[in-house]
Amino acid sequence: MSIAFFEPATAADAAVILAQASTARTPLVVQGQRTKLSGRTDGQGARGLSTRLLTAGLQHYAGDLVATVPAGMTLHAVNSALAAERQWIPIDPPFSASATIGGIVAANESGPRRHHFGSPRDLVIGLQVALPNGTVAHSGGRVVKNVAGYDLGRLFCGSHGSLGLIVSVTFKLAPMAPTSRTVLATFADLRSAVTNAQALARRAAHAPTAVELLGPGRDDALPRVLVRYDTTERSAVQFALLLVESLRGTAREVSILEGEDETAAWAAHQRLESAEDGMVCQVSLLPASCAAFLDAAAQLIGTDALEWTVTGRPALGVHRLHITGTDAALGRLAPALRQLAATHGGHVQFVRGTSLLPAGTDAMASTGTAAAIGFAVKQRFDPNGILPYPWGRG
Repeated sequence: MSIAFFEPATAADAAVILAQASTARTPLVVQGQRTKLSGRTDGQGARGLSTRLLTAGLQHYAGDLVATVPAGMTLHAVNSALAAERQWIPIDPPFSASATIGGIVAANESGPRRHHFGSPRDLVIGLQVALPNGTVAHSGGRVVKNVAGYDLGRLFCGSHGSLGLIVSVTFKLAPMAPTSRTVLATFADLRSAVTNAQALARRAAHAPTAVELLGPGRDDALPRVLVRYDTTERSAVQFALLLVESLRGTAREVSILEGEDETAAWAAHQRLESAEDGMVCQVSLLPASCAAFLDAAAQLIGTDALEWTVTGRPALGVHRLHITGTDAALGRLAPALRQLAATHGGHVQFVRGTSLLPAGTDAMASTGTAAAIGFAVKQRFDPNGILPYPWGRG
């Protein structure tokens, strides 16, 4: 369904639009490049509130390793600009080439390097937001150790546009590493891949920036683990050689990737994480439950002739499942997969293929005992409910 758009160019413009919509009780859907909205229903009568014009005013304080970034800029454009000073925002979420800063923060979206750098919630030190009451609020600032005011950054990270419009974000940055190496290890089965990934992530003798699971893919494909070292040339080579030696006799195959081969491997991984067809879900578990859950998920998915791949961070318990097959089979799988995750102490969010979910199935995972608190916060920021709220009402 096509919807009308508002495209504010400033924070003040956005606040006016939100206030007028709140008074008229006109539903709005906040969006950038829609990489987080694909496959979701906007709601009858909703209008889009776009960050497309909120791209001016990038401020880079290289000496402080800090940057204030407008919400409508893409992560790719921002990091291209910061690269002039050999710095970057150290996140690599799905759709990195096109996703906007506002959307990434609103979804708290992360990628393989979350293993070392954390998610946006760990990197945001300041925020400017336009609210439905017509005000523009600020939180934090340019100083990393900033404790003044409420921590709106952590509140808006993962809010999915339900509280207001993120206008700009201040991040702490990281220096760009001189070089990198990636160890690629292939294992006999998923359980071996997961347990080995978790074991090597616990080793104090090395400091990888990513420990990533990839598998199983096609029937003849074996699960793999990618271990990345972003550091100096000497350290990257030494860490990679030590890991290769430690995996001999455990992994089926093990090799060191560099240059174009390394770039191609991570580009292929990014394409898998950015899949748009079929059904894509994010699964969060305790790391100790990952191997058992993935084993059970493989059996569950295999019963209906579905194909799937999994990417994720076993050491953190965060995975992304991409499943393809008939619409009917995917619809049957969704509630069963969510129930399976619950039995292992985890939860599932469906981020693609939400139109295939059975009636009454919430795309977002239940917030459990926090539902009442979450909705109370929502009512405080958006009392007339003009912005979408994808969780239960408490």
